[in-house]
Amino acid sequence: MWYYSSAKFYALRYYLIIGAIPAALNAVIPVFDKSGEFKCLGMAAENAINWSKILKLPPELILINLDDPKVEVSKIIKKCNIKLGVIPNYIGITTSYEKGFNAFRVGFVDVILAPFTKIKILKVLDKYRVAFWPSYIYCIDCYYDFFYINLHDLLLIKADNYNTDFFMRDGSIHASFKNLKKTHPLLPSNFQRINRSYVINSFYVYRIHTGKSQLYLRHYDQILTYTKKYRNNIFLIKKQLLKAPESIFA
Repeated sequence: MWYYSSAKFYALRYYLIIGAIPAALNAVIPVFDKSGEFKCLGMAAENAINWSKILKLPPELILINLDDPKVEVSKIIKKCNIKLGVIPNYIGITTSYEKGFNAFRVGFVDVILAPFTKIKILKVLDKYRVAFWPSYIYCIDCYYDFFYINLHDLLLIKADNYNTDFFMRDGSIHASFKNLKKTHPLLPSNFQRINRSYVINSFYVYRIHTGKSQLYLRHYDQILTYTKKYRNNIFLIKKQLLKAPESIFA
């Protein structure tokens, strides 16, 4: 799922909740997720985090119950910062002003203080939505080896058996051990699939030959062919071309 905002296209944004949560927050989750911008990966105790799932869909935001005695806050933050390719933002949940103040001191972007109400919690989450834009930096990770690319410079992604290759504007190619099915949902919607093996950056398309089902990309010599299954994506590509940033044409 994708969403559109201020002439920019973004991928679905994920967040995680750690520790027991107030009933009001539980009620807010469906409302917050309904916008189509964010999706909750789940609620977990510190010792019950599904790391395989988290590493496939890394959260940009983590909400932590600072009052939960089972949650060692400093320990979980350290673990997340090491395991994840991009350090997430943190929001604390607490009944204590002291704990809330300490959370701000160690870098939390916000704190939800008691009394917990649906309106109050939603206001904090909406404030985060406005204040923090999705990043165009993408992390290719492999066994805690993190390689960072700028998605504005990414031309296309090609499936290579169970892996994927990232083709960059400067001619470099970077391999990832995630397949195309796992990689594509993490990318902004200007990355459209055109056949079984390719996902292309719509912004770099300069020619579409519908008679031959062919696509041409800037900075890429090979002519690409789209299949009937993904023909509807060509209409999206045409629309997205109108929103291409000026840096693409430099």
